[in-house]
Amino acid sequence: MGYEIHIERENNKITLAEWNNFIEQSNEFKKVDKLEANNPITGEKIVLESPNTGIWEIKGLKIPFTFSEKWGWISVKNPEQFIIKKIVEMSKIFNGKVIGEEGEEYNG
Repeated sequence: MGYEIHIERENNKITLAEWNNFIEQSNEFKKVDKLEANNPITGEKIVLESPNTGIWEIKGLKIPFTFSEKWGWISVKNPEQFIIKKIVEMSKIFNGKVIGEEGEEYNG
């Protein structure tokens, strides 16, 4: 689980083509379709299918931003303040707004 915020538009959904174009034009994001991590207890490699994900690499971290075709939005889980700042910056590119799970709007 975790807390999620997302970019959405009021009048129309963000499209997969727009998301893919953003990633292709960005020098900060890399497109992936799987997320990988090691279990901290067993060391076992865990692989999750995660289509339409963009990884933002910053401060030695790999932060996944996911795109939902169903909802037409871009989301990120458990964001720290610097991640919130990034998604708010991104929302301007998509002409959208950043909304939390409880309907609150983020402005940076």
